[in-house]
Amino acid sequence: MLNYLEVFSITSSGFKLFATSFLFVGTNIFSSGMFTALSNGKVSAIISFLRTFVFLLLSMFLLPMVMGVNGIWLTVPVAELLTLGVSIFYFIRLRKVYHY
Repeated sequence: MLNYLEVFSITSSGFKLFATSFLFVGTNIFSSGMFTALSNGKVSAIISFLRTFVFLLLSMFLLPMVMGVNGIWLTVPVAELLTLGVSIFYFIRLRKVYHY
């Protein structure tokens, strides 16, 4: 059985990995909201669905097999980073349509 110091150590190191997701989450939420505001619900839904379901599930299944416990902590940051790539793709692809 784990004592509280071991649990604290696991949580402390894990949260440092998880906290990297905060670097990307704002841009992803902004991009989804921006495309909603521009009446492009399809792109907004794609970004939101990939971010909250597809990339999260893929990361949840694959990363722990490759990285162990650290893979669990990196699930959300990897999903956010992949979504950032999709968001940038749509920003570039649709920039001439919306003239931003």
